Amino acid sequence: LVAAHAGHLDDAVVYFRYVDYWVLWGHGPVHNPGEWVEGYSSPAWLLVLAALRGAGLEYWDITRSVGVLAWGTAWWLLVRARRAASPVDDAPGAAPPNLALALLAGHYAVASYFTSGTESPLVLVVACAFVLLVHERGSRAAQVLAGLAPRVRPELLLPLALFVALDRRR
Repeated sequence: LVAAHAGHLDDAVVYFRYVDYWVLWGHGPVHNPGEWVEGYSSPAWLLVLAALRGAGLEYWDITRSVGVLAWGTAWWLLVRARRAASPVDDAPGAAPPNLALALLAGHYAVASYFTSGTESPLVLVVACAFVLLVHERGSRAAQVLAGLAPRVRPELLLPLALFVALDRRR
């Protein structure tokens, strides 16, 4: 479903231009040669795009692949968070299906943001990591993802700081 709803937002072109000038034409991460202005909001997404573009991939392939991978990662984190929040017997039929997760998995608005060409897939994965950390503080994967949050979007430093402060109080 994520690949079926794939499409780029207009803001994705800003990232694509920075990456092309940097990786393909050697001008560095600039929007226009000679103008050193940071006009992107996610250093992590810029680095992901640059690495994959440098490997010879086209943007359409990059955003679809990263989108599907991020969707699967977000799903895995949320399933783990749900299990940690309400442990149930693992016997078949013991736990009712999670209808909310199932409905969100195929919802156009959610699925299309994973392949938007912007940092949205990284933001969604980090958000799911925070959800898992609330229920399973010892999850190393969630700790690493949450620690990367400020590199994904600078304003994600706020939930990270809040989580760290609350965790220290415990």
